[in-house]
Amino acid sequence: MTCNIGNCNNTIECRGYCKNHYYRFNRYGDPLGKPISKRKTHCKRGHEYGESNFYKDKNGWRSCKVCFLNRMKSYYKSNPDFYLDKNNKWRDSNSEKVNLSATLRRYNLTLDEYHSLQEKYDFHCAICDESKNLRVDHDHITGKVRGLLCNSHNLALGLFQDNTEVLTSAITYLTESKL
Repeated sequence: MTCNIGNCNNTIECRGYCKNHYYRFNRYGDPLGKPISKRKTHCKRGHEYGESNFYKDKNGWRSCKVCFLNRMKSYYKSNPDFYLDKNNKWRDSNSEKVNLSATLRRYNLTLDEYHSLQEKYDFHCAICDESKNLRVDHDHITGKVRGLLCNSHNLALGLFQDNTEVLTSAITYLTESKL
């Protein structure tokens, strides 16, 4: 036997309806009925679903941002060790990103500017041919970035306090004291 609904040729499950029409009858009171779409305008706590106050998951379900952030804050307060451990693990496994991010912030550089410095010096120290442990060299008075140096040369210039007279004297001393 087939379903009592017009063109439906499915077999009867219950009350003369196929599985699909019986489901609709049970759920909505009418075997042909479709759900009346009453889209909610507010969350359970009364926050309005505005343009910017909801998240949508992969299934299309909406979630109130205010309520979500409040749940996350309370969870964080009750489980701070979980987040600290999670952050420390990420920081340990991504130390290069963390260091680069700190360098960019410290010298007010964008990632593109940093990459152009690397390309300008062919990924090597501007003084020697070292390619490891490159540091951003900057003028200590103006704060202007000059280039990339290896750690040794960057420290040496810092110890000479960017004073060209002292550097010239050091060069003179080295050339005269050669054995």
